[in-house]
Amino acid sequence: MFDDFAKLRREALAHADQFRQYASEGGMETLAKRIEEFQHTLGQTRYNIAVVGNMKRGKSTLLNALLGRTNDDVSPIDEKVCTAGIVQYIDTGDSDAKERGIVFFEDRPDGDEISLRQVRDYVTEERNPENRKKVRQVE
Repeated sequence: MFDDFAKLRREALAHADQFRQYASEGGMETLAKRIEEFQHTLGQTRYNIAVVGNMKRGKSTLLNALLGRTNDDVSPIDEKVCTAGIVQYIDTGDSDAKERGIVFFEDRPDGDEISLRQVRDYVTEERNPENRKKVRQVE
């Protein structure tokens, strides 16, 4: 199913590129810009899956299993309440890409790159009690 979607998305992007070029050559810059925005949105399509539930019910364990992780660096696990922040997991589709995290803070738009081992420093109650570091989310 996902392979079919990927093929259709590639085809749609190729057609959109032709339409964008036609609009640009015809002096329709507003239309060309809208098509370019569409291409960007379609190219960035993600599957969003929310995992919610009561405390200590295995959400992080499930995520680690789905991500194929053999450790809990990305989705920390503990006997006590552990994860206390929003963590967004993104697969870039690039198998050669460096595994990393980006932490975003409430008071600034740009994020800081971190190693996966540092994720728990920002999203766990133990290392960031009551979100004293003002973390908005970690990707």
